[in-house]
Amino acid sequence: MTVRERIAGIQKELADGALTPDLARESLVRLTSLLGNVHDAQRKADHEYKLVLLGCMAGGEAANRARIRAEVSEQYQAASEMKDLANLVQEMIRSCKAYMRSLEEEQRLTR
Repeated sequence: MTVRERIAGIQKELADGALTPDLARESLVRLTSLLGNVHDAQRKADHEYKLVLLGCMAGGEAANRARIRAEVSEQYQAASEMKDLANLVQEMIRSCKAYMRSLEEEQRLTR
């Protein structure tokens, strides 16, 4: 199972609407651990894109044309997807933390 599939599975669990404190805690731990994997993949994809960009710029074209040519490559697509995935994981982590804080506040007020 890929990192993307794992994250999609967690996203589906969270979106189903039956979020429990245990599921939120478990998801938070899993997402936090997967974030490192996403950052590693993001770094690799970004490096591959930069190599394509460098190759395009070495062709003697103007920098803006070389950048446009590089941005239609598969490497740019992969780098962009990894950036979006990292942002998604960050937001899911924030959502789990906010849910946990609201539960703690609710418990505190009921005492």
